[in-house]
Amino acid sequence: MSLWLDILGHAAVGNAAEAYRLLNFELLALLRSPEVSHTGEWRYIGPVPKMVRIFVASLPEADRGMAKSRAEDFVDYVCDLIIAKVRRTVSLVEFCRVHPDLSSEQIAEGFTGWDGLKLGVRDRELWVQKHLRSMSALGIKLHPSVETIEPGTT
Repeated sequence: MSLWLDILGHAAVGNAAEAYRLLNFELLALLRSPEVSHTGEWRYIGPVPKMVRIFVASLPEADRGMAKSRAEDFVDYVCDLIIAKVRRTVSLVEFCRVHPDLSSEQIAEGFTGWDGLKLGVRDRELWVQKHLRSMSALGIKLHPSVETIEPGTT
């Protein structure tokens, strides 16, 4: 989690280049890295590949072969989902940095980083409130008007 906080911290102070470097390279390498065996075959190592291998092993025998043959693709898919969720929070921090005086309702309406997330207006506002409160509680320095968003308020 400290890498995620580092990414958000850089975004909060306007250091987008470092935030995206950490997001696109360091976080991805932490989630999964390719490893070449002494026989020249490669596979991913890291926490996501480990969980995928556990999942594949839990499948019925009839499904295991196909899942094993596509395991690396599944690892890439899961990593892409994780990166997209972190990228959304980075975009939210950047949006709040550029628009420090907006209410959570205005942030939810003006924020354009909703790709792939199907939420109504009120749910978007609740998502914004939850994430900004969480970031603030973890020490991400946002504009004071953002840091004082109370649960259930706009």
